[in-house]
Amino acid sequence: MSIYPVKINEWYVEGKPFGTEIDTLKMMLPHIECHRCRKPISWDEGYVMHSITYGGPDAAWCSKECMEE
Repeated sequence: MSIYPVKINEWYVEGKPFGTEIDTLKMMLPHIECHRCRKPISWDEGYVMHSITYGGPDAAWCSKECMEE
């Protein structure tokens, strides 16, 4: 399986394949900081590794800019 970052509000959508993971990710977000700058991760602007809710790599970024640095 390829592991890659995804925009939270585009990947975790009701009715789509990872829609069942929305509640899990919402519980995790308050405990996750940006991998780059340590700011909080928001649902609308944040990015996470798509495997984060499955125990895979748990990197997260607060913005596209932090993810691309």
